[in-house]
Amino acid sequence: MSFKTYLEKRYEKSVPSLKADLNIKNSWQLPRLIKAVVNLGLSDNRFDPQKLAEIKKNLTLILGQIPCERKAKKSISAFKLRQGQVNALLATLRGKRMFAFLDKLLNIALPRQRDFRGLKESALDRQGVLHIGISDLVVFPDISPEEIKHSSGLSVDIISSAKNREQAKKLFEALGVVFESEESRKMREEAIKKAKEEAKMREEKIRLYKQQLKEQEETEEAPPEEETKEE
Repeated sequence: MSFKTYLEKRYEKSVPSLKADLNIKNSWQLPRLIKAVVNLGLSDNRFDPQKLAEIKKNLTLILGQIPCERKAKKSISAFKLRQGQVNALLATLRGKRMFAFLDKLLNIALPRQRDFRGLKESALDRQGVLHIGISDLVVFPDISPEEIKHSSGLSVDIISSAKNREQAKKLFEALGVVFESEESRKMREEAIKKAKEEAKMREEKIRLYKQQLKEQEETEEAPPEEETKEE
């Protein structure tokens, strides 16, 4: 008997409700997950072989398979890129490895992210592909924060057999993906607006403080006025 992940069991339990929501009678016509494409850009880490080896090792622990190295096809001096230089790590997951990775991603890594209130609606495109970005690999349970020396993020594209965006959303919600509610979206926008206003106020205070210091220095450096002699 093959082992089933929590994600697979959740999908099997959601089949009746998916049939009703999508008005589909045949279970084989329901949308299913096809593959997950994981991409990690190396940025400045590509210049250091030790950093590259560490990041590749950490990514292998998370995925359960060794990612392939993506090399530059041509040199671009503006980006300090040389032909044949490794600039990204890529892996395509299917079957059991895909479900095991998505299980960790959706149920552990995403909720661990700071101020996570759900994925934005824009993360799901018209073709039904879900795009997820992770800012730091430390959110995965396979990585020990004490051992990691160089932080790096990754992007995940989850491809399904859904025919449109609506079908894909129903599928991912059945799998436990949390999308940002209207209330959470308004709260996030208000928080961003408040943070911008506070940053603007801090900049204005710093500007006034610098101006006062400058005026004070000019006053101290000015020569004293000569006292008028009494006749």
